[in-house]
Amino acid sequence: MFNSFKRTRLAKFLRKLKSNRARNQHLYAKAVMETLEERRLLSASYTLETLNSFSQGPLGIYPESSLLMNSSGSFYGTTSQGSVFGDGTIFTCNVSSGVLSTLFSFNGTNGDNPIAALVQDGSGNLFGTTINGGAFNDGTIFKFNVSSGKLSTLASFNNTRAFLNLVARRSHSGGNTRRSLLG
Repeated sequence: MFNSFKRTRLAKFLRKLKSNRARNQHLYAKAVMETLEERRLLSASYTLETLNSFSQGPLGIYPESSLLMNSSGSFYGTTSQGSVFGDGTIFTCNVSSGVLSTLFSFNGTNGDNPIAALVQDGSGNLFGTTINGGAFNDGTIFKFNVSSGKLSTLASFNNTRAFLNLVARRSHSGGNTRRSLLG
């Protein structure tokens, strides 16, 4: 009786092990198939399509920042040079048609050389910075109203390098190092 009890338990254990092994093999096979599918997708050939090209002129040149996609699928971006005044632009590119349009041309007094990415608020306004121009020729922070086409200078930097040095200066308090605007 003792031996039959052990055999029964052993038989149940082996059936369970076999069932688990089959389930694990199924999961393993599924994982392998998913990996192969990912590799197929990654190795698939894609076609790079140029929507438009920048050249000297009113559209601007040197689009150095990343693009911002709006809710209708068009892109916003900046060029650091070119345009009517040669100081950079804010542009939009319609993805479906490839049409590139200048929304605004910087003129130096309102900023010059926008190279950072734009950000957009909930109302559709674009915000960005320039590294030159403005009241002190040390850069600006601007807001661009897309619907009206009006740019507002929110701030003009005065000696930007000193400001950046001030931000990067480290102060020590209680053994903890932290960044400070106060120095």
